Amino acid sequence: GPARNRVETVKELINEDRHVPLRDFVRWSKSQYYGNNSGNGRKSKLEGYECYAQGWSLVWFLRTGAGKARGWQKPWGEILDKYLQAVGGADRVAKLTSYTAKGTYSGYGPEGFPRPVEIYAKAPNQRAVIVRDKEAGDNTTVFSGTAAWVSAPFRPLAVMELHGAELDSARADAELMFPGNIKGALTNMRSSTDFINDRTVLAVQGNKGAALVTLYFDEETGLLTRTVRSTPSPVGRLPVQMDYSDFRDVAGVKLPFKWRMTWLDGRSNFELTEVQPNVAIDATRYNRPGPPKPY
Repeated sequence: GPARNRVETVKELINEDRHVPLRDFVRWSKSQYYGNNSGNGRKSKLEGYECYAQGWSLVWFLRTGAGKARGWQKPWGEILDKYLQAVGGADRVAKLTSYTAKGTYSGYGPEGFPRPVEIYAKAPNQRAVIVRDKEAGDNTTVFSGTAAWVSAPFRPLAVMELHGAELDSARADAELMFPGNIKGALTNMRSSTDFINDRTVLAVQGNKGAALVTLYFDEETGLLTRTVRSTPSPVGRLPVQMDYSDFRDVAGVKLPFKWRMTWLDGRSNFELTEVQPNVAIDATRYNRPGPPKPY
């Protein structure tokens, strides 16, 4: 059972408004945790044993909360149901079968200037993204439904075919273009709670083959605000993070018109200006792209 002396210590800290907010407590260094601290800045200092009591209470909750704490770790199915409702409802989502989009892309460093971008998405999992560049040649990423390629200038391979975990990541990116795929996109799903910019988010993590994918849903709005997918490497997992914003209605379905992609050594920004839903898309859009050429 719980250590009663620590329970009483934590109750006292809460009653006296001397407890440390969770978002601050989990960021403490080892020296802060074991030393005397100023608490939450509103009351007197925390002694070392009081810090330890807070740490114990957090671990106790994590070990027992799933079965005894009301509302702890919602089942991932409930989180995804709320998301589908937030973006427009299952019926409208099912009717979105394709879309094309135009906007701008800006990279980092010498690629920081905006360039035109075109997106061609077809359910359930075909996707082509083309960043136009007349001088160097277009940067094109394609997932055909079974295979994926990247055609880009200034690369050792003009056209690179993706395999293994990278192919799994491309498949996940294509499937998540359509909210209706959200429940079947990943396997071995589990859920937890996290924070993004001081807002509570509900995280659903699962696997796409060898890729690990975490989806972050805003607890209040239910919208998908971040995805992080990672692939294994000899030095550890390599993450790619996507942050979504500016959601607008497209055929009754809320889609993000802005997102930022961040990886270990760079970032890029996408901003859409128009989206055309349920349009016919030429099947050749999802063929292996040619090498980039100036035009």
